[in-house]
Amino acid sequence: MDKNPYLYHHGILGQKWGVRRFQNKDGSFTRKGKERYNKSKDNYDNAKNDLDKAKENYKNGTGTYHAIKNAKKRHESAKRRLDDSYSNLKKSVLADEGRELHKKGKTISRNSARIGAITSATAVAAIATNTFWKSNSSLVTKYGNIPLNTLAATTIAAGGTAVASILSVKYARENKRLKAYYNKSYRGWE
Repeated sequence: MDKNPYLYHHGILGQKWGVRRFQNKDGSFTRKGKERYNKSKDNYDNAKNDLDKAKENYKNGTGTYHAIKNAKKRHESAKRRLDDSYSNLKKSVLADEGRELHKKGKTISRNSARIGAITSATAVAAIATNTFWKSNSSLVTKYGNIPLNTLAATTIAAGGTAVASILSVKYARENKRLKAYYNKSYRGWE
C-alpha cells in the first residue's frame, strides 16, 4: 500500500498560467490558432474524400459495408471538429468588431436608449401635428376627402416607425458584436 494516498497534478509540460497558445487576450486567433482551424478543415476534406471512396468501392464490389461505416464515423467526427473551429473563429471576429465599437464609445444600453428616444419623438411629433391641425388654422384642412390632421399625423408616424425599424436593425447588429466582445473580455479574466 502506498503511503501517500493523494493524487498530484503539476500541469502540462511547458504550460504557463494565463498564456494561450491559440487565442490572443482579445479573443482573436493567433497564427497557430488559424493553422489549427486550417488543419481541421483539411481533416474534414480528407474524411469526406475517404467516405466517397468507400461508397464507390462498395458499389464496385471491392469494398465492404464496414469500411463505409468507419468512414462515416470519421467524417462525422471531422465535421464536428470543423464546426467547433469555425464557431470559435466566427466568435472571435465578432468580438474584434465589438471591441472596435466599444472603443468608439458604443454600448448596449446607449443603443437601447436611442431606439426609445426615436420612438418617443415619433409619437410626440404625431400628436403635436394632429393637435396643430385640430386648432382650426387658416390653412387648407382637407386633401381630397382626407382631413390633413389625419394625413400629417399618419405620415409622421409611418416615417418615424420606418426610421426606428432601420435603426433598430443597425443597433441589434452592433449589440450582437458588443455582446461577443463582452463575453470574450469577461470570460477567463482576460
